[in-house]
Amino acid sequence: STGQNPWQPECLSLIRMEFAKKPSTSSALRGYHQKFFQYRVNYHLLTTMVANLENQNIQAMVDEGIRLRKEGELKEALNKIQQALAINPKFSPALRQLGAIHLQKQEFESVIAAYEKAIELNSKNPGFFKGLGDALQKQGQLQDAIAAYEKAIELNPKNAGFFKGLGDALQKQGQLQ
Repeated sequence: STGQNPWQPECLSLIRMEFAKKPSTSSALRGYHQKFFQYRVNYHLLTTMVANLENQNIQAMVDEGIRLRKEGELKEALNKIQQALAINPKFSPALRQLGAIHLQKQEFESVIAAYEKAIELNSKNPGFFKGLGDALQKQGQLQDAIAAYEKAIELNPKNAGFFKGLGDALQKQGQLQ
């Protein structure tokens, strides 16, 4: 059959209420297993629905962190991003924002750590390499910065910002006039 099962609206409503209290998959499921059992809910389908809600919740936290960072509210932005990472430490958009916040605060070692973790989780994202290159360049680690920019360009050769970062690092190194 297609469409929504009769239990889905009630279960989703209960899960959303739990997420509002404590945004994690386990708390959203805890206490409602009897209700789900009453409807003979497929556990795999249920956990998939909860995981989707969890990712939406984390993304909302990241979006709020971005807004706060753009408004210069760096402490609040950092708090919001850390909340998202407490739920899912591997959520790469949150790691990217963590790096961006630390870069704005000029905490370069923290920037490097955030982008290295993000790259470890997703080595196909050129933005992570660009962020890493920016931080390394600010630290004076020009050779490593150049390597990071080159990797970003390899992944996305159409982004002018990656070439600019590479050019800046090469110029600082004395390889461009």
